[in-house]
Amino acid sequence: MQKKSILLIGNYPPPYGGVPRHIEYLAPHLVKEGWDVHILSGGDSGIEFCQGYTIYKDNRRQFEKFIDLVLFIVKIVGKPLIFAQLLRVLPFTALRNYIHKIVLGMQIVEKYDISIISAYNIYTGGPVGLFLSQVKQKPLVLTNFGEFFDQQEFFRTYPKLVPFICKVSDRLVSMTRHCARSYQLVGASPKVDVISIGIDVAAFAPENDGLIIRKQLGIRETEPVILFVGRMVRDMGLHTVLAAVPQFLEAKPELKIVIV
Repeated sequence: MQKKSILLIGNYPPPYGGVPRHIEYLAPHLVKEGWDVHILSGGDSGIEFCQGYTIYKDNRRQFEKFIDLVLFIVKIVGKPLIFAQLLRVLPFTALRNYIHKIVLGMQIVEKYDISIISAYNIYTGGPVGLFLSQVKQKPLVLTNFGEFFDQQEFFRTYPKLVPFICKVSDRLVSMTRHCARSYQLVGASPKVDVISIGIDVAAFAPENDGLIIRKQLGIRETEPVILFVGRMVRDMGLHTVLAAVPQFLEAKPELKIVIV
């Protein structure tokens, strides 16, 4: 029986962040479940093999990318209807930022007979996944990690992108209801499946003595602590924590709040 094959379009660490960490956890799990896993990532370190899956980070020179671009146009012109649809969504001036990934992705889809394409973030992986799924006629799953909050200028510039992706995607996924509702910021209201993303509890259960850090911060052993880790921007939700501080302190006057 032939293995099921999947192409994940999203960054693999490094750099580190929400999507890279998720893919780092997801890929080996899919391998254990019998999937042939390929990851199309950013970066410039070539092809890597890790725990049974393959990571492609394009590092070709500009001339080689130009040759690939010419070959890509020659191939896709044979599908004029799809090409016309895609150019209405993203003009070629915008598409050129994604072309090298699209070309590499097409090679992966063809060589490994990819069964399903899973793209992360409409701003980055979405256009690549959109092209590959339409040209190669493969199902597309698109996962939104909240990019509508900090990339609204991009979506205002290309207002047709989100409706078209929502229309052609076989499934839209977000990890929280908060991210699922973020489509409303660009005037869309598609059906979005909320699938909570877990973490490696072993990795985040260190055996370090927390009293050392409490001492450094001047926090007594008996005082409860709320820890926030994230960028200090609205879409990370820090404003919600700060708004709740008066209620926290009313219930627990000794409470300490640490923001990292």
